[in-house]
Amino acid sequence: MPSEKRSKVMIVDDSSFMLSVITDMLKGTEFEIIGQAQDGNTAIELFEKTRPDIVMLDVVLPEQTGPEILDKILDIDSTANVIMVSSLGTEDMVVDCLRRGAKHFIQKPFDQDHFLRELRDVKAKSENAAAANTNVTVGLSFKGIIMGVRFFGQFLLEKHRITKEQLLSAITFQKNINISLETLLIEKGLLTGQDIMKVKNVQKRNLDKDLPAIILEEKFLTKEQLDAVMEEQKKSRIYIGEALVKVGALTMEELDQELKAYKEAESKEEWEITKGLEKVKNQIIVKSFIDYTIKIFQKIMGETVKVRSCVPAAKTFTLQDYTIEQKAKGNLEICFILNLSQTVLLSVASVMYNKQIIEVNDQVADAVKEFLNIIDGNSCAKLSSVGLNFTTLPPAFFNNKSANKYKINPQNEYMLVSLISTIGDFDIMVESSLH
Repeated sequence: MPSEKRSKVMIVDDSSFMLSVITDMLKGTEFEIIGQAQDGNTAIELFEKTRPDIVMLDVVLPEQTGPEILDKILDIDSTANVIMVSSLGTEDMVVDCLRRGAKHFIQKPFDQDHFLRELRDVKAKSENAAAANTNVTVGLSFKGIIMGVRFFGQFLLEKHRITKEQLLSAITFQKNINISLETLLIEKGLLTGQDIMKVKNVQKRNLDKDLPAIILEEKFLTKEQLDAVMEEQKKSRIYIGEALVKVGALTMEELDQELKAYKEAESKEEWEITKGLEKVKNQIIVKSFIDYTIKIFQKIMGETVKVRSCVPAAKTFTLQDYTIEQKAKGNLEICFILNLSQTVLLSVASVMYNKQIIEVNDQVADAVKEFLNIIDGNSCAKLSSVGLNFTTLPPAFFNNKSANKYKINPQNEYMLVSLISTIGDFDIMVESSLH
């Protein structure tokens, strides 16, 4: 153990597994864990009592979100060194945490070397800032899983091509210029907010269709009207790379080089996912279920979802708080399964009801069963186009915190797909009968 004074670290994560992993990583180092919390209230009380040098704060937590807890910690001590931790670093999430005052953002999972390097970086820069009597913001780190989601700005931060301040400036510039199609249509008086809601409700039933296609099918506008508005939107729209050039963070030549490198990296990640799926039985069914799970999260919930792993077995399956299954009969007897934490479950229910839901009840169960039904309905419709026909049965809901836990059938085969999202990690599975 180093002879120097050990830095005090506080960990906030609702996962006992992650608390154990981080504890093991810090053993025998210059960092000392002085407290652990699994919820917001405990975290705030612990911070006030211990005043740690560094706080490791998970983004997705029960009752209060990581960013909300970050605000409360910074209200107590505006110079607190808080490192946000998440499985996914999407643009909105990263920017929100940065603007609130987080010093770092690290993606799960991380190895020990990377983890310690980031802690040491925070420690060193914090000490330098204290010596200079200034409050310095540390650069971000986004190293993590190969199949994680990275937007272009995050990719550049990881390479240290731009600074946090340059990225925030570019995003502000971009958002001041860009306007959504829905907003533009409403501003021009061509559609009302109620019309947009009707279009989005139609989209829930057919995820393959985008907003413009539905607007035309439902005869809200003529093609000429819609084309004119979309052309106006296109002319004024700029992307994050262009915004970085506008604020002087990159030259056009540098942007071209970095975009090429980014696309190569993205292609490699997609290849890794594809190779993993090649080992899966009933591949077309599993891919369809994955595809429509991702689509419904993107189009209905506005959340980004990516595949972390796909395992052709149920050996590694661990029950989360709730499991929803829907059986389907046809060419095969199969079952589509969602395995969700309470956080993800309540997020889904809140979107389905269009209001914030904070408690799990029968109405929440009904909403999430309908959510799975939408995914399965679209998936089965797609499969019918290749000659695989299924009839779905009503979904079933399992509270795994009660005696009514979901049980794996050892006689059947399961394809387990682990997904990461902005609101939490979750699993989907396809079960097929061997009989």
